[in-house]
Amino acid sequence: VFHAIQRAGTMGLPTVGDLLSSSYRGYLDPKKHFSPRDGLMVMEGMLYWAVAELYCTYVMPLLGVSNEPVQLPFIENVTRGTIPIIGVLAYTSMYFLFAGGFYWAYYEPPENQYLKENKVQKDVKVRWSMSQPQATTTEVDHFWKSISTSLKGNLAVGFVCNWNWYVLQGRTRIYWDVTQHSVLEVVGWWLVAYILVDLGGYVVHRVLHWPWFYVRVHKLHHFWKSPTPFVVSALHPFEILSLTSVTMMICTSLPLWWPTYIFLIGWIYFYNTMDHSGVTMPSLWKWQAPVKFHDDHHKYFHVNYGPMVDWWDKLFGSYLKEDEADSKKFNEETFHNHWATTPGVRRRPAAAGAKDGAPANQAATGKREKADAGSTTSGTPPGSDDEVH
Repeated sequence: VFHAIQRAGTMGLPTVGDLLSSSYRGYLDPKKHFSPRDGLMVMEGMLYWAVAELYCTYVMPLLGVSNEPVQLPFIENVTRGTIPIIGVLAYTSMYFLFAGGFYWAYYEPPENQYLKENKVQKDVKVRWSMSQPQATTTEVDHFWKSISTSLKGNLAVGFVCNWNWYVLQGRTRIYWDVTQHSVLEVVGWWLVAYILVDLGGYVVHRVLHWPWFYVRVHKLHHFWKSPTPFVVSALHPFEILSLTSVTMMICTSLPLWWPTYIFLIGWIYFYNTMDHSGVTMPSLWKWQAPVKFHDDHHKYFHVNYGPMVDWWDKLFGSYLKEDEADSKKFNEETFHNHWATTPGVRRRPAAAGAKDGAPANQAATGKREKADAGSTTSGTPPGSDDEVH
């Protein structure tokens, strides 16, 4: 089967990489919001649905389940058939609540004094209508593209709502009765979950910046070089499913009290919306990275991968230092081998012909990747990545 898939490209048929590709699906076209190819998200949706089923059915019992169903009045009406609908509606509501709230607070009215003084990338304007001052077609297209892309990402979340069905049934380690647990235990496990979820998000994000995944999947999120609150869920379905699945796998494997689990999920989304606000503001918790940290990720691409804290980037060599921010080597076309600067990791010699900052294995495929991962600063979609296999 895998051999046949591999040979599909030579037979004129789309390969798995093609079907996954943002270019193939039309995601990178600023004027295309929905198309029949959006249905291809079923491919990764069923994959991650199966991951949840296998994990909760075979792995979770080995960890020890709580056997404490959530005791809320409406729970008895939640079924396997209705929970994806409930999940999509809840996720979409959270999206418009947080993203809309941040946008209303900081971007309305346009060109307000606070925004002028505190916009991280001051040279990039945000406009949702041509009737707004100094609006351009590109700015308006990018604004509405962020919302339509986010709606598709929110819809994809429905495929992995089976995690929460197991949570509601008491078939994970998340529990309802807090009387048998001390405050120290409740808070301590929440902090463990916070740290592990952030580390898991860092690993997934870093993998998505490997050339093969970046060109096909994560490039879509970097369509917005200067993020706004509505960009928070503007992700390829494969990406949002990967991040959500890792988060759920970690949370359901830890003894978390159900309210603290809900708070953690809500906090992660709130902070990520704040992270994409594009406006300088202090971190609500001192240990969390400031908005500029992630804004620089969109501006300089292959650096600053951490979702909420900068610890992992500093530990694993992917942190963008202030004195490096204007360096020409930080751009979309240069994939950095951060392992070379990670403490305790032995450096491998670069392949002949590899340019500075690029991983050794990029030398042989650099031309093809560069052609397809070219800059999209203007919002114009790049060429097809049919030749990248």
